[in-house]
Amino acid sequence: MGRIRYMKPDFFKDEDLGCLPFETRLLFAGMWTIADKEGRLEDRPIRIKAEIFPYDDVDVEKNLVLLANTKTYGNGAFIDRYVVDGKQFIQISNWEKHQKPHHTEKGSIIPPVFIDNDCNIKGDGKGNGKGKCSQSGSVVNPPLFNREITVKSPSFVKPTIEDLNKYKEEIGFTAFDPHSFLDFYESKGWLVGKNKMKCWKAAVRTWQRRSAGEVQKKSRLLALPGKTCGKCGMPAVYKSAGEFDHYYCEEHMPAKVREKYCG
Repeated sequence: MGRIRYMKPDFFKDEDLGCLPFETRLLFAGMWTIADKEGRLEDRPIRIKAEIFPYDDVDVEKNLVLLANTKTYGNGAFIDRYVVDGKQFIQISNWEKHQKPHHTEKGSIIPPVFIDNDCNIKGDGKGNGKGKCSQSGSVVNPPLFNREITVKSPSFVKPTIEDLNKYKEEIGFTAFDPHSFLDFYESKGWLVGKNKMKCWKAAVRTWQRRSAGEVQKKSRLLALPGKTCGKCGMPAVYKSAGEFDHYYCEEHMPAKVREKYCG
């Protein structure tokens, strides 16, 4: 049975979620509605797909693996997958921090997951949702995936041309020029505004949205071959006159020029 849950605005700005595919993010939000009062549910990918993606061809198992991987910028993972007495379950991380189930909602009947100081996964084995991590707790089977219980230091790795070409195909951005993208951010020291870039895939998607916006604009200006805007890296359509050449896209060209040519 589906349940009403909270969704905070920060969900859409989470950097770790932003690096995951769209369907993974939608799966994560959908799981909240089928999780019980303590944020637990049975680890049954086929059933989860029927609940969240009844009309879509989505590989739920593949996306669950991504959610169970250690975050790049945050601590832990979005979910923990574990086994108790041969049955597979999922615990949504930080559940109590982000969700406030109604007081009349039925309590969990799924045994909890605990991680002790030795990184062992423990459950009370009673299925009452009130187990405690102690020596009396029964040690259950290891998690379904070998995920290290460690905090990963934030580290940005610059993409290669091969990485960019692969992601270009993945998101269907046929007009994307990986060389222009790489040259632009190399010249900027891989800064986004005044901050260090944290996710190059998110930057590519932003590039894609801006590119689509430029194509949709009605304009009498044509792109200048091989030239990009000095402010955002998009194809340039205007060159300023003066001692030094400055190139601009429609969005960043001087207001009077844009008014003259773009109306």
